[in-house]
Amino acid sequence: MTLSLPACLLLFAPSVLAWQGPPPAPVRVDAVRLESVQERRAVTGEVRAMRFAQVASEEAGRVVELTAREGTRVAANQVLARLSDTRLGLELGVLEAQALAAQATIEMRQAQLDKAALDLETVRALATRDAANKKEVSDRETALRVATSEHARAEADLATIAARRAELAQRVADMQIRAPFAGIVVTRRIELGEWLTVGAAVVELLSDSELEAWVEVPQRYVGAVTAERGPLELIVDATGAPLSLTEYRVIPVVDPRARTFSLVATLPAEAVAGLAPGMSVSAFVPTGAAGEHMTVASDALLRNDAGPYLWVARGTGEGPPLAFAVPVEVLFRSGGRAVVRAASLAPGELAVTEGGERLFPMTPLLPQDAAGDSPQ
Repeated sequence: MTLSLPACLLLFAPSVLAWQGPPPAPVRVDAVRLESVQERRAVTGEVRAMRFAQVASEEAGRVVELTAREGTRVAANQVLARLSDTRLGLELGVLEAQALAAQATIEMRQAQLDKAALDLETVRALATRDAANKKEVSDRETALRVATSEHARAEADLATIAARRAELAQRVADMQIRAPFAGIVVTRRIELGEWLTVGAAVVELLSDSELEAWVEVPQRYVGAVTAERGPLELIVDATGAPLSLTEYRVIPVVDPRARTFSLVATLPAEAVAGLAPGMSVSAFVPTGAAGEHMTVASDALLRNDAGPYLWVARGTGEGPPLAFAVPVEVLFRSGGRAVVRAASLAPGELAVTEGGERLFPMTPLLPQDAAGDSPQ
């Protein structure tokens, strides 16, 4: 029968209180459990930026202003560099003058159109009194159609100039190279005074506030990972902070060289502080159905040259419980606990979760639970 943690502590209480030797070392403990957990496998990967762009120039020109430097944080649409727009400005001025001339032509054509319409109306009135012949009416009708066509052509010329002017204004705006999203400049490709061609790289920009974890999973698990959509347990190696992510994407394309496929999880905004693209991650991906496994608190796990181990508080019949180092094999992680396998570990035993770094074999212990309560 497996005893609860308070019950286990009470079993040690009399021997601790009667102990006459060196004071026992106070440690926090947590019971080893036999739980139903989903099978997982350990994989590795890295942190990547969700957005990484090589910002390029859409126009050719000489760099006259450069505000982007390596390590500079920029906002979306912020100007990174500016090219000389003198030539385009002169062309835009020519189009402005042409637009004025085209507008004047439209006004002239409108006056001609109005006159042609009035002439036709007059001739038709005369024709009703036999004061004008059919040829005169036909000539005025033709003149009206010509005037209408010339007016339409003048309006089309003005529309063409307006379109060219809008295109040129956009080209002038494109001489200011802007950040497509907020992020950090990691590489600068240009210098002040340099001539850029169309499509030339300006900077490399990445978003450090939107990060993803990319992990590589062996090909034999592609079916299992696709079918078993349990939480992804993730640890960023640089910080050691565990994350449990329920939303992730599986890319079922196997790399022919590494024989792995990718699993991608977006890191929550509150977890990206202190992280950077390129950091390594360890993950435990669901690869099977739930089963009975022995689990310990993740804080109980330590590591030496021989591998992972944990300290267990065991009674010897007299005096307080003593510290015993138990080597374990970590199968996978589930939440804040690790699924382990060890020949000399049994459910219900007390694993040291805090204070184990200062222990030696057979050190007398004063076990306390997670709340800090010691045996009474």
